Amino acid sequence: MLSNLNNQLVSYAGNRWSHSSAQHYSLTKPLLLAFSAAMEINEDNVDDAVLALLWLTLHDGRRAWKGHDWDVLGRLHQKGLILDPVGKAKSVVLTNDGLRRSEDLFKALFTNVPKT
Repeated sequence: MLSNLNNQLVSYAGNRWSHSSAQHYSLTKPLLLAFSAAMEINEDNVDDAVLALLWLTLHDGRRAWKGHDWDVLGRLHQKGLILDPVGKAKSVVLTNDGLRRSEDLFKALFTNVPKT
């Protein structure tokens, strides 16, 4: 079954995209959709993980590379944690709350710092 799913994803990627980063997206999105049918995904946890990863790519004070799922970036914008991600810029701007929360989440999820 997994082999069949993999073949379907590769076929989907070949038909839909030609750029390598787009191929990554087209491979992960259908896979996520396939698994979401079998399990309930906690979108708040996904949003927290992406927000933490945005802190990892911070530059110019509060800008972070926006190479993440558009649905997640849209939800982070709705929550007031980033400015509108739609546009030609390759980065998003974190709000004050987003900047503070992204650092806290990064430390909690990805470091060995004792939790306070």
